Amino acid sequence: MTDSMIDLLSFDKSKIKFVLQHDIHTSARQTLRSCGYSSIDYFDSSLQEPEFSSAIAQARFLGIRGETKLTQEVLDRAEKLLAIGCFGSTTDNIDVEAAKQRGIPVFSAMYTDKTSIAELVIAEAIVLTQNVARNFSLDQAATTTPVDVANIKHDSAVYGKRWGIVGYGDSGAQVGLLAEAMGMEVVFSDVLALGPRGRARQVPLEELLRSSDIVSIHVPHASSKKPLIDQTEIAHMKTAGVLINASPMQIVNLKALADAVESQRLLGAALNTVELTSKPTSDASIDRSAYQRLGAMQNVLLLPHYAGTEQRTQYHIGIEVAQKLVKFSDTGSTVGAVNFPQVALPDLAPGQRRLLHIHRNQPGVLTCINRIFSNHQVNVSGQFLQTSAELGYVIFDIENEYYSQFAISQLKQVHGTIHCRILF
Repeated sequence: MTDSMIDLLSFDKSKIKFVLQHDIHTSARQTLRSCGYSSIDYFDSSLQEPEFSSAIAQARFLGIRGETKLTQEVLDRAEKLLAIGCFGSTTDNIDVEAAKQRGIPVFSAMYTDKTSIAELVIAEAIVLTQNVARNFSLDQAATTTPVDVANIKHDSAVYGKRWGIVGYGDSGAQVGLLAEAMGMEVVFSDVLALGPRGRARQVPLEELLRSSDIVSIHVPHASSKKPLIDQTEIAHMKTAGVLINASPMQIVNLKALADAVESQRLLGAALNTVELTSKPTSDASIDRSAYQRLGAMQNVLLLPHYAGTEQRTQYHIGIEVAQKLVKFSDTGSTVGAVNFPQVALPDLAPGQRRLLHIHRNQPGVLTCINRIFSNHQVNVSGQFLQTSAELGYVIFDIENEYYSQFAISQLKQVHGTIHCRILF
């Protein structure tokens, strides 16, 4: 068997190198070891280039979280990389498109941290809708002065109200399910036409803003320099509405929001953002004056984006993402990958080999592969295929007795091939 053929075949599990960021929860490495993977290295998240690229150069599987950046240039140097696990609440720190073009799936926690984020958003909505800060101040709580409930002029119950979700990804959808459970009607707006979870309905953004009592925003980043929720969008919102931003602060025009809350056109607002965990006013893209005005208002909640960072959540994220990496290594399954065709695969039957072929989604690839198998009398007992707009992922289970090393080596020469390997 030639050296090039050895590169195509599975490794012994003890030789498959996982490289994890040191602050990933220990549940991840425990999961890997329990599944037979013992070659686990760690790197410090403070590493800069070129030390970072050097630390991950030998990695077959890489685990990162937080602010560690995986750029196209870093991926170019990680020539052995097969898959990436994101153990944080977002994949914004990874160039997922560059990873896809290299045939590298990126796995993340689909629901574990999203539930924690959704719970925080729901709690904020209740606090703001019931106007807790304004109606029940700490000064009142420290005295025996009774609260004059007759002066509470708005309907404080969330039951029966409409919740509008801007950005219907995993976090937004999870918020919708919890809101429905509390008896609320849920509508959502997204740039994509998406299937709803529960009884939610997709509507245009303007309709959502005009009709919703509570609006929460769950988009990953701004697609332009103009805020998604600008002065016009805030003006469209219902009087006495509540706005909750679980996205970067640049998504919302902070001055327009401060004006609306200060004039009591909006009942209140909440900002849960990564920027608040450090020094928000040091970011030149954030309106410092508006931020300070919002911070002085009783009915505005400024919170760090801590949901998903607590130890319980990190423990479950460690297990979930590590299991997805193991499943991809053991079977080729890509369920849970954010940039890859989703394929759920069974365990490989005894005596068989499984070929994983990642290619550009272009005509003729499958024809060429099947011709190679036919020419070399390779019997295929199972075939699985999924494609996205740019990528194709096809898996063949091959009966051992018909296995041809020469046929497999030829697959690398098929036009459009990005990567292929054998499991056995």
